[in-house]
Amino acid sequence: MIKELLRTLVGLSVAAIGTLVPTLASATVWKNYGNEMVCMGNVNGNKPVIGSDIWVKTCNGNLAQTWAEPPYTPGPSGYEWFVNEASIVPGNPAFNLCISAMPITNGAPAVLDGCSNAYQAWDAVYSLNDEGQHPCYYFQQLMAEQHGATRVLGVQGGTVVDGTHVILWDFLSTHPDQYWCAY
Repeated sequence: MIKELLRTLVGLSVAAIGTLVPTLASATVWKNYGNEMVCMGNVNGNKPVIGSDIWVKTCNGNLAQTWAEPPYTPGPSGYEWFVNEASIVPGNPAFNLCISAMPITNGAPAVLDGCSNAYQAWDAVYSLNDEGQHPCYYFQQLMAEQHGATRVLGVQGGTVVDGTHVILWDFLSTHPDQYWCAY
């Protein structure tokens, strides 16, 4: 249910001239279920570039740790891009940077790349609520699924500490590092 809300909610803001302008209703901060003191973000902070590593870092509230989840428009339905808010150029979505992981092998690093293909399409699968009742998900990659694998975003080595890289790995339901809670 939350996934559908995140995908379809559009907020309205009133511009200075009184015209209604659609904007993203909200952005999501993804805290790792294994240690909710750290958030998923890009290594370059508020100045992301193509190839910026995705890692977990102590939550600090900046745009580098904030994500928009628009629908993956090439399809299939149910998949989303995870766009780093620090990369958004208003009026020019071609410059948006999304989480990508390739090749589709275990240990492939998650990085930012232009939003363009199935390596960047993710299915946020609801799994549980954390102690604060925030919904938590694992993120299944479309490209891996198309090749018969269930690969998700997790923290390298399962060690959820400040500065650890996010990688692609086989889904292991008992690994808390593979679950991300929406804040």
